[in-house]
Amino acid sequence: MKQMEAIIGERGDEKFLMSPDYKYVFNKKTGFFARWGKTKEDDPQWSPFGPEILDLEISTSATCSGRCKFCYKKNAAGQENHNMTFDEFVSIFEKFPKTLTQIAYGICDIDTNPDFFRMMEYAKEHGVIPNYTCNGHKITTEIAKKTSEICGAVAVSLVTKESSYNAIKMFTDSGMTQCNIHYMLSEETYDSAFEVVDEIAADPRLAKLNAIVFLQYKPKNKEADFHSCVNPDRYSKLMKYWKKEMLIMVLIHVLVLLLWESLKAEKIRKDLQ
Repeated sequence: MKQMEAIIGERGDEKFLMSPDYKYVFNKKTGFFARWGKTKEDDPQWSPFGPEILDLEISTSATCSGRCKFCYKKNAAGQENHNMTFDEFVSIFEKFPKTLTQIAYGICDIDTNPDFFRMMEYAKEHGVIPNYTCNGHKITTEIAKKTSEICGAVAVSLVTKESSYNAIKMFTDSGMTQCNIHYMLSEETYDSAFEVVDEIAADPRLAKLNAIVFLQYKPKNKEADFHSCVNPDRYSKLMKYWKKEMLIMVLIHVLVLLLWESLKAEKIRKDLQ
């Protein structure tokens, strides 16, 4: 079988791969990604040249402040502390092909791995955009600002609402436009998901939130405290509720803008008299 050849390059904010049968374009600033085959109608299921996103765990911790019962790494539950070193990260990074566009870092607390931000800076300097998911704890305005300067996106797992919502506000106030909530959806957390949707529409700390991502719970063992929510009707109900709340929020926003413009027009009319 003949080995395919590809051209990988960058043009402004865009990174691209071009070959006869497979192509992609990735915008490093907005996160937009598209891939196609011989024609734009083709929809390849995988890349023949290598991975485009790397999901990398850099820490496990017995002292993670999140203490999430649904943690797939079982952090803070008898887990041993271990941090990937910067040299280990570089060794792994250099083994991946130039097709790589993003790295999704799996961490514990934001300060668990002392080399975390150094790893992200290294990735960005080499043309790969770093992203990460955090528990919202220990986020400061300084950390939020540094994140917005380095990362393409950040996700905050909904662990403690107060900490998570405050962290989101710090991220978005620092200029982070791709800031998302990660919500673990299970039979036990399904009803609370509707409350979170209401809070997204009402809480000013979430005014500039980009999206909420509902992650289906996948149990790792028989002792799990949660159960997968796989009923399509219940999922559809949640999605319809989300769309309704977001439509109401948009309509309120439009009405506020119309009222504001009306008040400005009235002031201008009075000033001209």
